[in-house]
Amino acid sequence: MTRANASESLSLLRPTATLGAWAAAWLAGECSADAVLDTLTAIAPRHRLITDIDDDATDPLAAGDTGTTEILTLLQSATFVELRLPAPGDPHGLPPGVIARQVMRAGEVLLLTTPDDVAPTLLFPGRQLGDQLSWHVAQFEEPATALTDFQVGTAARDLKEATRTAADVLSDLPSMSSGSKDTLRLELAAAVERRTVTLPPHDSSRIDNLLAQAGRIDAILDVASARGATFGLTARQGDGGDAQIRELRAITRRAVTVGVNALIIELLGAPGE
Repeated sequence: MTRANASESLSLLRPTATLGAWAAAWLAGECSADAVLDTLTAIAPRHRLITDIDDDATDPLAAGDTGTTEILTLLQSATFVELRLPAPGDPHGLPPGVIARQVMRAGEVLLLTTPDDVAPTLLFPGRQLGDQLSWHVAQFEEPATALTDFQVGTAARDLKEATRTAADVLSDLPSMSSGSKDTLRLELAAAVERRTVTLPPHDSSRIDNLLAQAGRIDAILDVASARGATFGLTARQGDGGDAQIRELRAITRRAVTVGVNALIIELLGAPGE
């Protein structure tokens, strides 16, 4: 069965980014379990934890069952949480194999580790059925590669350049020349809201700015994709435009990964400390 992308209908895209940050705050004693439950409810009203990566859980939960207890238990067993946002050709340090391919279809994963783990436990979203979101739990046979080159400063510099490119994409949208700017602004505002990573209380404006900037760039690309915008006037330019969009997406994925993981390290300390 082909797994549907849960993000197509979720109120928050990349739910693992928000969940990972709040899970870390809980593990650090900076928020309650109820705050994590509220986070899960904001992502989807009900959840199902699945140990078979090929099972899309098309059967609904029993009435009154939100499915959150199993996820909280899994998160509570971890001593460290890490976000990865892999994509084909950009695996974010994940080892090759069937599980990694499934994770790449989801486009996001939390790595949950304990001192006794040889390899991390994986938690990533699967299919959404109505108000129910399935989560897959699996484990690699070997550790994921550390993202040593993912730094806040580098991500911020890359985003600065990407922002200029995204502004060009925005100005090329059909509505900009047809006078429907109000409609475009509404679409963009809705896309930005879906791309917002909701974080627990913290003091790092740099992380906030990084995630907000990445979210706005992603929102521009989301709106452009939904409108079927073309990026280039010739076939040659079109090929270049596709490559440009892929590069922008890679930059925003890296920035969100860096920002969320920087906050997690602020809360929990670096792994092994």
